[in-house]
Amino acid sequence: MKTKAGFIVGGFTLLIGLILANLFVKYYGDWLWFREMDYGSVFITILYTKVLVFLIFFTIFGVLAWVNIAIARKFGYSTRSMGLVNLNPAIQSLGFLFKGTYAKYIWGIIILFLAFIMGYSAVGSWETFLKFIHASSFGIVDPIFSKDTGFYVFKLSLYNFIQAWYSYTLILIIMGVGLSYFFDSVISIEGNRFRIHLKAKYHLSILGALFFLGIAWSYRLKLYSLLYSTRGAAYGAGYADVHAQIVSYWVLIALTLAAAIMLFFVPIIKKWKWIYYAAGVYFAVLIGLVWIYPNIVEEYIVKPNELVKEIPYIKNNIEFTRFAYGLNNVVEKKFQVLQDIKYSDIKKNRNTIENIRLWDSRPLIQTYKQLQEIRLYYDFKSVNVDRYHFKRYSEVALAVRELPVSQIPSRARTWINTHLIYTHGFGLVMSPVNEVTPDGMPRFIVKNIPPQASVPLTIKYPQIYYGEETDQYVIVHTKTKEFDYPKGEQNVYNNYQGRGGVRISNLFRRL
Repeated sequence: MKTKAGFIVGGFTLLIGLILANLFVKYYGDWLWFREMDYGSVFITILYTKVLVFLIFFTIFGVLAWVNIAIARKFGYSTRSMGLVNLNPAIQSLGFLFKGTYAKYIWGIIILFLAFIMGYSAVGSWETFLKFIHASSFGIVDPIFSKDTGFYVFKLSLYNFIQAWYSYTLILIIMGVGLSYFFDSVISIEGNRFRIHLKAKYHLSILGALFFLGIAWSYRLKLYSLLYSTRGAAYGAGYADVHAQIVSYWVLIALTLAAAIMLFFVPIIKKWKWIYYAAGVYFAVLIGLVWIYPNIVEEYIVKPNELVKEIPYIKNNIEFTRFAYGLNNVVEKKFQVLQDIKYSDIKKNRNTIENIRLWDSRPLIQTYKQLQEIRLYYDFKSVNVDRYHFKRYSEVALAVRELPVSQIPSRARTWINTHLIYTHGFGLVMSPVNEVTPDGMPRFIVKNIPPQASVPLTIKYPQIYYGEETDQYVIVHTKTKEFDYPKGEQNVYNNYQGRGGVRISNLFRRL
């Protein structure tokens, strides 16, 4: 038994060590990147929030779980010496492990492991916590619940997360307490008989009451979520939501609170059958009011006269959409259109008229791809518009030639190729937005590999290391030459000439 416990403790310690080492490597690498981009303070804020959130939820779960398991083990002390009869030998062996000298250490390891998981599950909501802390008011309330709209943007998501986390915590604790009572023979199954000691009933009923309080809270939050409903004619709460779904949720809140109160007091009044009756009523109301009743209202009250029923809610949608986009204070002014355009007007706006855009980006990007990708492993991600002075003011469309890993043939997609050799794209194409060749093509003023320009434009470093399709790291300044661009049947190689990136000069960073 001692050897088993030692293996468990050693395995748990090794697992935690590996997890922490993995986290350190991940966050240290991210820190180097953020600092290189002069966003070190942003990284520190995010990391500090993640660590604080983890510690808070790790501690809360650990304390709650340990207290409840300690209570369960105390209540099970008198029956712990009883054997687990008529059960699978594996379960009996596991039961003896939880009854033995090292049981508290085993429970401690389990609680620490679950606390780590529950704490880590909260880390992903770090942004939700920051939004809640730095919440602000929008100065306008919603028409259904009269809540400031800032509540829905900054606070509701946190309440939803906490409610879900609370429910999962109670479920895990109830399962753990139930197992503790089972292994200590406080709960037993003998044939068709289910036996449970009174103290265990009290304990589990209180935990059940706390769980139902969380369920009541979830329905309270679902009321606010109706403002995101897609049931009606417009996005947001519609007629059926306001006149049926809200009523249903309030009834369920009342029933769930009643169930929680009943579970609190059932150990005193000892009417255990009431729990089964309450469960039956609850599920009947859940099916009837939440799932069936709102759909009946939608089908037989709203749809036959949808326009009349939904008009107030469509108006709400329009009003808040205008507010969201800043269109609620638009001042309408009449614009007098003059037909007597003069040569002087054209002369004053010569740059605008000479650069009227003829090319749409969608066919243009396809044309660039067909004419100028040159090799299958290159790709033009998007077309951008810029302005230059080539003797005169010119508006141009341009795209950079990237080398995404996904374009490299799968058989050549080795670690060396993707991280050391194929490190960058090369060059760009550029064409005026207002010019077309006689055969309907864009007139290229920068094209080919290496870039050839027909305008006074110097391209000193045509290598593309930071592109729109750059989604992985590359290592430069190694003994391996970087592929630069193709030249006939041969390839030209180069080394990184820039100053950006994270240096990995010392041994610690390399590891």
